[in-house]
Amino acid sequence: MSSQRGNTKKAGPPKHQNSKAFKNDLHDRSGKQKQINAVEIVNVCQRCAEILEWRIRYRKYKPLTQPKKCCKCEQRRIRRAYHLVCEPCSLAHELCSKCGKKEKIMVKKDTSIDHRKLDAEFAREVKELSERKRRTFMRYLDKLQAAEVIPAGASDIAKKKFDELQAECKDEWDADSVEDDLEDLTLSDDEEEDKDDDEEDAKEEEEFLKEQGKGDHSQRQSSEATAV
Repeated sequence: MSSQRGNTKKAGPPKHQNSKAFKNDLHDRSGKQKQINAVEIVNVCQRCAEILEWRIRYRKYKPLTQPKKCCKCEQRRIRRAYHLVCEPCSLAHELCSKCGKKEKIMVKKDTSIDHRKLDAEFAREVKELSERKRRTFMRYLDKLQAAEVIPAGASDIAKKKFDELQAECKDEWDADSVEDDLEDLTLSDDEEEDKDDDEEDAKEEEEFLKEQGKGDHSQRQSSEATAV
């Protein structure tokens, strides 16, 4: 740039220019930055979306540690950093979740997710649970159904798969299977008791034979002494 008065036009490339692009997770050892990179930017205007993308790209994004209070409903339902309005209020009033202004929402949540893939992953995770955790999970689902709590945006396919998985888990761990398990446990306990009884009988028999051998030996010694 020239020092001439009024001549503020830059000429040529900058003096210092990086040869490689900045990589925000180059020295990330904990995996935290990868989680931040996977953050989905939703329900914000174009300008706020660019700001959040810049924060994520250059390691300036700081996630929330606890839910934040919404400026509209005053409920702690904000779980995304730098947002002022929760998602339900943003959708209801058509506001940007970050700046709170009534702008055109440029970025919306993607609803074209493959529900079959999600259902398969969910079914696999439930089947991998232990018996105790699976029963706890099933009780929790029963409470939700009793209270008629249905997740927002749940598809018919997901609900059908959900019901099939619930029925499968209930059939697998019904009362009959529990009784069979208890019978198996009692049989194994009886077998262990029989084994312990056999060992005790063997020990008593061995001790009896030893005592009998000692008695015969002492009797033999006394008879020999009498003969002498």
